[in-house]
Order: sequence, then C-alpha cells, then structure tokens
Amino acid sequence: MTTQMSFVISQHSKTMKNSEKPLKSNPFTTYRDPETGRWVVVKDQQTTASSEEKAA
Repeated sequence: MTTQMSFVISQHSKTMKNSEKPLKSNPFTTYRDPETGRWVVVKDQQTTASSEEKAA
C-alpha cells in the first residue's frame, strides 16, 4: 500500500460515524445450490406472514 493510499484510508475512517440504530434482518435467505452452483434467494416465511398481516 502506498503512503498516499494509507493517508486517504486513515482520513476516511476518521470521518465515518457509527450508527446508533440496530441493524434490520434481511427479509430473505440466500444459499448456493450445490448442483448448479447458482445462488438461490428464498423469502423468509415469518417476515412474509407478518407483512401480510399488516396489510390486512
């Protein structure tokens, strides 16, 4: 890493602030299909159900 790069990184890290808000969980799960090697996205059943209840 060059001196200029390390300076930019250190300046950037000084200006970043930590968020006080808790992180939200994703409304989906991903996994890699071992047969095809493709990534598969599955909507979380619990999140989907609670979203439908709020809409009703």
